[in-house]
Amino acid sequence: MATLEKIRNKGGLLVTIFIGFALVAFILGDILNSGGGSGVSNDLSIAEVHGEELNVQDYQNKLDEVFDIYRMNRGEMDDATADQLTTQTWDDFIKDAVLAPMYEAYNIEISMEEMKEMVQGENLHPIIPQVFGDPNTGEVNRDAVRNFIANLNGEFAQQKPFWLYIEKEIVSKRKITKFNNLVSKAIYVTNTQIDQAIQDKSPVVDFEFVAKRKAEVADSLVSFTEADITNYYKANKHKFVQENTVRNLKYITYDVMPSAQDNQDAQKWIEEIKSDFQNAVNDAQFVNINSDEPFNDQFYGPGQLDARLDTILFDEEPGFVYGPYFENMTYKLAKLSNVAMRPDSVKASHILIRNDQGDVDIKQRADNLLDSLKTLVENGADFAELAIQYSEDGSAPTGGDLGWFSEGMMVKPFNDACFSNSKGSLVLVDTQFGHHLIQVNELSKPSKKIQVAILARNVEASTATFQNYYAQASSFASDNRDMASFDAAVEANGLNPRTASVQENDRNIPGLESPRAMVKWAYEAEAGQVSDVFEFGNRFVVACLTDLKEKGTLPLDDVRKEVESAVLLEKKGDYLKNQLEEVLKTDTDLDNIALAINGKKEKAEMINMESFQIPGFGIEHAVIAQAVAMQKGETSGALVGENAVFVINLLDSRPGTEADRNTEKTRIASSKKGAVETNAYGAVLELAELEDKRSKWY
Repeated sequence: MATLEKIRNKGGLLVTIFIGFALVAFILGDILNSGGGSGVSNDLSIAEVHGEELNVQDYQNKLDEVFDIYRMNRGEMDDATADQLTTQTWDDFIKDAVLAPMYEAYNIEISMEEMKEMVQGENLHPIIPQVFGDPNTGEVNRDAVRNFIANLNGEFAQQKPFWLYIEKEIVSKRKITKFNNLVSKAIYVTNTQIDQAIQDKSPVVDFEFVAKRKAEVADSLVSFTEADITNYYKANKHKFVQENTVRNLKYITYDVMPSAQDNQDAQKWIEEIKSDFQNAVNDAQFVNINSDEPFNDQFYGPGQLDARLDTILFDEEPGFVYGPYFENMTYKLAKLSNVAMRPDSVKASHILIRNDQGDVDIKQRADNLLDSLKTLVENGADFAELAIQYSEDGSAPTGGDLGWFSEGMMVKPFNDACFSNSKGSLVLVDTQFGHHLIQVNELSKPSKKIQVAILARNVEASTATFQNYYAQASSFASDNRDMASFDAAVEANGLNPRTASVQENDRNIPGLESPRAMVKWAYEAEAGQVSDVFEFGNRFVVACLTDLKEKGTLPLDDVRKEVESAVLLEKKGDYLKNQLEEVLKTDTDLDNIALAINGKKEKAEMINMESFQIPGFGIEHAVIAQAVAMQKGETSGALVGENAVFVINLLDSRPGTEADRNTEKTRIASSKKGAVETNAYGAVLELAELEDKRSKWY
């Protein structure tokens, strides 16, 4: 179960609080943010909601809060995580501002008594079990919660910011729930809706049909005029509405790759250091200081190493160095560091006391407890019984038994403790999971294993190489300042431009590392303009803004290809309809029709108005509607659908299952209530007339 904190009061331990990975997962999914107020200067406005400006500093404060919590618990974040947190923070910041007038208008508040009930009472908010629940049972120790809250200015002062954050989150979520419940109470299912729902389920029809797909008609068999294109566009303008502004780009990349000189330099370095490596007394220290890869002290059995090392090193003495050899753009030296007789697998049990954060004394108390348990076992106590009583690991119910495991399966300190000790040993060891008392129960027969020190030198692009690629990109950008020259240079140099369509607040372009700067440039540039050089990771990029698409109905020229494809499909439908109608003039037998158009007769069963597709032919609402309206035994004319043209013979038409009106009413109401959270907020958001100004700032 995902948990933010775990409050425990077990085995004499004081109540402690753990805030770790689950808190971060919680933040990613449910970040609390609040909107700004009125009276914000336009210069500081990041958005407009309900006609009021929101202050960029309010948003930045929330974002800083989220980033600080993440860094406190996980360290530095990568760009992808930062983008995810930024987007989630923005969504919640806007949601809070959008719904704030609803809370005020309908007096939606959270009283102190209600808050206490959600935190300590019988009707706990779902967040509380996540934070304070037992990880195995989900049960909440309410005394532990009360003790924790009562000591936020004392014993748990370090956790106070986290608790205030959780409190605000509970208030925010509860307000949203109240708003949704308020909307849900207003849902009413009319008799007309019930009648329509019942009607949609009846009649149920079975039919056989012959169909010809439009895609099977060759383009050369049909033609269309400019008037056809214009007429289709005018009749279907609703299909070409641009909801957001879009900028279309094409760009070229200069991917920085190591040069021949970079390769030679890496090879020379590895060759020159070989003698020093061979004479090194402390292999681990030498590797960690000089290598591009850290020292790995794992022992390997035959067949576990790369084949070339496996066949050579097992016959050598410690100190032997093999190489240099080249592997995955890296020059390497392999030194036989140690030889030992070690088991292939170990059977062990353990007692775990978790290293919960928030209690600086936990290690000392855990060490004291485990040392006492170790003494008890040495004096004859049953390890399994003690594990059942004291261990905080999932293996506790089975006496801490971990079964057999091979070397490398456990985290390193635990692994080393098991494989470096003899049968019957009792070992105390710390890992990232907490503090362990390990009992080594069995060891497989020892065999020869070797420890290998790998000294690695990656072949990487040097500063000079980066400068060379930048010079190429810079030269291209300065020589080609408009789209015509950009295109000409691309063709002359045999380059392969890529394309991208971006919206104003996009932060990602596939294949580019953190390309936000290019997106911002696209919204500041003019059509046909060429950018300066962008640096994204190991790539230099030069972009050209090809065109701008604003909100609203797109002009015909911008969607001409799409319109032409749709018109072509329509003409193919007309072509097939005419072909089938000619056949139908003389024969209505589906077998003969199938033969005439080189098709086959097929069957569809249990179709009603709630159906949306014909098996094998995709979504065909109009054709299904016509089939449901036919009489048993009737053969249709040529029916033009979305994907094909059909001729149908109705085999059977019968009433659907008699639906109980109350059951149908409940089903419709349940469906509508299930959509309240999304639809209610969406409706208020539309009324709020959100104006997003993020691109000014981020």
